Amino acid sequence: MPRSPKRSSALRDPLLDVLRRPQTTAPTTPRAWSDRIAEARSSGLLPALAAVSGALPAPPQAQAHLQAQLHLQTLRLQHMQREIGHLAAAIEPLDVPWVLLKGAAYVALNLPFAAHRQFGDLDLLVRRSDLAWVEGALMAAGWIGDLRGDAHDERFYREWSHEVPPVTHVRRGSTVDLHHAISPPLGRYPVDTEVLLAAAPVVPGYRQLRTLQSEDMVLHSALHSVLSGEFDRALRDLLDIDALIQQGLRQDPTFETRLTERARELGVDDVLLQVQWERQSRLGAAPTAWPRLTTWRMVSARLLRPLFRAAGGSWHPRRDSGPRRGAQTLLYLRAHTLRLPLRLLVPHLLNKLRRRWRDHHAPTTARLEG
Repeated sequence: MPRSPKRSSALRDPLLDVLRRPQTTAPTTPRAWSDRIAEARSSGLLPALAAVSGALPAPPQAQAHLQAQLHLQTLRLQHMQREIGHLAAAIEPLDVPWVLLKGAAYVALNLPFAAHRQFGDLDLLVRRSDLAWVEGALMAAGWIGDLRGDAHDERFYREWSHEVPPVTHVRRGSTVDLHHAISPPLGRYPVDTEVLLAAAPVVPGYRQLRTLQSEDMVLHSALHSVLSGEFDRALRDLLDIDALIQQGLRQDPTFETRLTERARELGVDDVLLQVQWERQSRLGAAPTAWPRLTTWRMVSARLLRPLFRAAGGSWHPRRDSGPRRGAQTLLYLRAHTLRLPLRLLVPHLLNKLRRRWRDHHAPTTARLEG
């Protein structure tokens, strides 16, 4: 078993303390409340802070702000539920399997922590062979993509990426990210979609709508946290993962053993190891099963450990640290190398730089994402 980080080396995180032990770690001054609210907003955890603040002696201005967030969160949940219904109306008639990912899946399954989770786009997974059918159904239902992409964009999304360009509804404004895999097929961690679909349970009340099985939901969230290169909301992602693992353990005490075996099967055991280290050092978790890596992979994981420690946690927009930003930059660059081999990554990045230079010198030209 990998040697565990010492408990004394755990990083203090005032926002996390309030979220997990609100009665004993609540802010005691207006300035401290302002700091926690700013950290929660930056880290994507404002609804979670609002959920624990009701019984705390917060200043009137802070309490009013957090109560407004609770109301807004109720509206977000209702919006997400309606959008899932609209997606079902568009895709279910195709009679092909489709999988909700991340936030939308948590809402569809009515997981307890979803009530206080901040949401963004709706993420879907379908077979690559079904992409054209699903894209057509979404377009017919009002989800339209950006038509300004160039040939490089098209090739990037269709051949190299694990998703196609996002589509946004013309009236309701909801954005759908349509995936044919949970990770780039040419990258370091290619995961076979068929393996995921074979284990994906159907959501009650639907014919073809599914979610990933519990182990795969954890591993997808862990993969996303590594491959996205975005660490501003790393603490929210870690709390998602911890909540999913705790949910799995309540249903089956051997869940972490199954999770470790599934990670090895999918080839993402080193990703799970980093996540378990983070859970232990930040959340005080005590994993009951650990991935076993080869000596070289374990050395590599340990070298990355300080970067993940420095890059994670909550952060204040006016007091962000240089070491944190430096670690995030290094992990961001690493994420690029994990998504594409260098022979494709270098031309892709050069193309993005060329377009940014062109857009900067031609303000009327629409900015493109790629």
